[in-house]
Amino acid sequence: MGNENPVIKFTELLLGATARNLVFPCNNQFEGPFWLQDGTVIEHPYGQTSETTLRVVDLGHGKFRLAENPCFDDLTTLYWGDEFYASENKAGDLVITQIDLPLKFKHQTCIVGGSINLKSDYFQQIVERGGNWELIAGGILITSLPNVGPLDYKVAEAPSV
Repeated sequence: MGNENPVIKFTELLLGATARNLVFPCNNQFEGPFWLQDGTVIEHPYGQTSETTLRVVDLGHGKFRLAENPCFDDLTTLYWGDEFYASENKAGDLVITQIDLPLKFKHQTCIVGGSINLKSDYFQQIVERGGNWELIAGGILITSLPNVGPLDYKVAEAPSV
């Protein structure tokens, strides 16, 4: 085992990110985007769209990687590390057209009550396996783990202090 730091591996995926306005089709609750099995983004029957400004990494050829977790936002189906294709509209917004499947990470969001021990094995285990986590507003925990098949470890319950 070398001097590799798995946190650096994950965060390196997010280097070079810039804030961009993302436009995407949404349902009547303004949630989205949703997609078909081939990754094609589903258009709402009435052409309804939503938008948000988030940091993304430009991977070239119209492909982008989300570099932050949307929170309290209409973008409800994509998280940091997820990749998508978009075209630029006249206003300079990125219009999401295709999701790059399979997603490279499995994301889980949960509400954490009370104190949480951020130095526990739970969080170390996520990082050691090439994932990452984020605690938002002191109570929303988002974990992102590589989507590499069956998991041989348990990351189901965040430990409290």
